[in-house]
Amino acid sequence: MSDLIRDADGSVSKTVRQYVKANGKSAELLAALDEFFEMFRSQRIVTRDILDHNLVIQIGESTRTIYMIDGFGSAELLPISCWFPTIGRKSVERKIARFRARYGLG
Repeated sequence: MSDLIRDADGSVSKTVRQYVKANGKSAELLAALDEFFEMFRSQRIVTRDILDHNLVIQIGESTRTIYMIDGFGSAELLPISCWFPTIGRKSVERKIARFRARYGLG
């Protein structure tokens, strides 16, 4: 369960998929994704996969913030990426690269 994320105007925030469909791959979206992925790296967050319908973009007065709302947890039979930091970092990098390639984000 996660909180309902709302934009500054009170409307429910859109998923990245919905945002791209309405606004394209804007510079604001790319910057918000870069910031999100940097946090993802630093915290070595364990996920099954990173998908555009599991990410929400919150539009603030002058900010764009990405939140992950689903897909947490390891899909590994033995979650070694949780136990060993080096393997965890490599796993996170693979998932970020797969997301970027899947959605044409370089």
